[in-house]
Amino acid sequence: MLVTEEIIINSKRYVHNYSDAGFYINKVGTTEMYEDAIDLPDSGFQYIETDNYIEVKNDEQNPDN
Repeated sequence: MLVTEEIIINSKRYVHNYSDAGFYINKVGTTEMYEDAIDLPDSGFQYIETDNYIEVKNDEQNPDN
């Protein structure tokens, strides 16, 4: 599911979008895919969840290797 939440960075408000199921998200009207997106609240950008899983590198899966 696409998650949209307000976050604060250095006392400034932003909108954080990401998939809670590990999929890429796509900015509506573009072909760009992102793992997550952080935008200004008045940017007006909208995102949808794709059906493409975010690939995890082997060293991220097992940091002891």
